[in-house]
Amino acid sequence: MSRPHAQSKPDPFKPIVNVIRIAAEPTDLTTSALDDIAEVVTVPAMQDARQLLRHRPFTDVTDVVMVEGAPSDSPTLTSIRELRQRGCAVVVVTPRSDELAVVAAIRYGAHGYVSVRQSASEVTRPLPSTIDLSVRELAVLTAVADGASNADIGQQLGISALTVKSHLARVGHKLGTGDRAAMVARVLRAGLIS
Repeated sequence: MSRPHAQSKPDPFKPIVNVIRIAAEPTDLTTSALDDIAEVVTVPAMQDARQLLRHRPFTDVTDVVMVEGAPSDSPTLTSIRELRQRGCAVVVVTPRSDELAVVAAIRYGAHGYVSVRQSASEVTRPLPSTIDLSVRELAVLTAVADGASNADIGQQLGISALTVKSHLARVGHKLGTGDRAAMVARVLRAGLIS
């Protein structure tokens, strides 16, 4: 007679965390964060997760349900409570960070609430494989990275503040963003300034 599964030795190659992710449009950020630590099953809606939990045996793993999005509607919040009662840890991952949404999710049983913010430029515009910036443009960005204003940069480089602004406009066009911090982040990631 074989031993019950609960008494068998745990498989060292099994994932530590078994995650059901509820996401109509899964984000790359959460996908990459979960890849190395969990076995993930992604479903588009809460009812799909509930059905999956009814038919799937969970053993030797920690069950986590990750709700990706803004759980502000009553059916989703009620489902969070039901999942909690089934013994699942529920974590909400969302771009929303307003206090009422956090309080509602926690009151309905969510174990955690993570606010993830990505700027539209970072999500929709990948870093070009080659960035063609002049020596002067890189000098301007290096000064921006040091926190200098346009007037300060102009004084350092012997050009007018208006010329600095013009350089930054060209850089922004090349990099696909008008945000000074995003420009600096992109050239830092590309290793063009340090």
